[in-house]
Amino acid sequence: MIPYLIDFKDKQIVVVGGGEVAYRKIRDFSTEKANIKVIAPNIIEKIWSLPCVCHVRKYQSKDLKGAFLVYAATDDRELNEQIMKEANARQILCASATLSHANLRSMKKAETEELVLGVSTKHTYPAFVEWVTDKIKIFDEPLAFLCQIRKYILENNLVCKELRASFFKNLLLFNKSELENIDSLLRLPNSRLLIFTGILEKESIEFAKACQAMALSYRDEQYATKIKTLLMLKREWQIQPMVLSYGRIYERISESVLPHPIADPLFTDDHLLSLIYKEYKKSRLFIIHPRGNSDLKKRLNTFGEVIEFQVSIDLSAYDEIIPFILSEGYHYKHDIEGLHADQQYVSPVLLKQAVIQTLLAKEIQQRFL
Repeated sequence: MIPYLIDFKDKQIVVVGGGEVAYRKIRDFSTEKANIKVIAPNIIEKIWSLPCVCHVRKYQSKDLKGAFLVYAATDDRELNEQIMKEANARQILCASATLSHANLRSMKKAETEELVLGVSTKHTYPAFVEWVTDKIKIFDEPLAFLCQIRKYILENNLVCKELRASFFKNLLLFNKSELENIDSLLRLPNSRLLIFTGILEKESIEFAKACQAMALSYRDEQYATKIKTLLMLKREWQIQPMVLSYGRIYERISESVLPHPIADPLFTDDHLLSLIYKEYKKSRLFIIHPRGNSDLKKRLNTFGEVIEFQVSIDLSAYDEIIPFILSEGYHYKHDIEGLHADQQYVSPVLLKQAVIQTLLAKEIQQRFL
């Protein structure tokens, strides 16, 4: 059997039966503006309030004349079987609450603005049908963005025909926030992408928005597929690796986006550092990643003392302790967070400082002018 959506407007529907099952089916068909005829020796009161024509009598074969569909909703299995056979003989669609071999099987319908879902377990587990259809609402918001993105891409030919099937399939891997960003970026003249090295934190996502950019994590399990998908778009990409200095991660990010060029790391000279820290202070201590670039360490030494994570040192000699990392990822929680309990002057991570956020955003925007 093949599932189809059928327009029942102005179609002749015959419902045989006058109980609760018949009521539910009549109610459903009436919402589709069908012409409904009801036949049963006993018809419950609430059916009479529905837009249908009721015949209080037993079913007759002639009742099928002109019918598009008949629904056998009686509690008499033999009668339902008779109705089904007569409908089949006349090539009329027939459904039944008690006959799983009818030529039309109804499904539980769940509908939102963007999605219509029909679910059936072939009468084997009705509770599962209810469970599935209750979940449909969680898909509606991301689906709205997917539909908008698809429409815009097709209208503007932003993905080559041979790549479209793969692109739209892979787009399902992006979460709602990422889809929202993609939808916004498509309408800008250039698409700016910030690739972070850790799991995306709140400050990372907010910073990307301030830069009119999309945030993507290199640590995302789906990163390789996501970046490949984004680069299918016929866009002029502006890619900024959110790394502090040159190193292995920078090189890997560069390789992942080839042949697209990427911007330099954030701190490749003293320009930004001098704007942030002004001058050298012996009482200022920078804490950096042990695999940090040696050039970065030398530049930071121009503005204060520098140690690596996990190095034991007397912190009481310093009145300004600066974890030189972008966001509160693994190293912050593992190596830095505990310092706050003993030292009240440990600075927040870089992207949690408004002044530094502003300077970094300005720097990134100037790079792509």
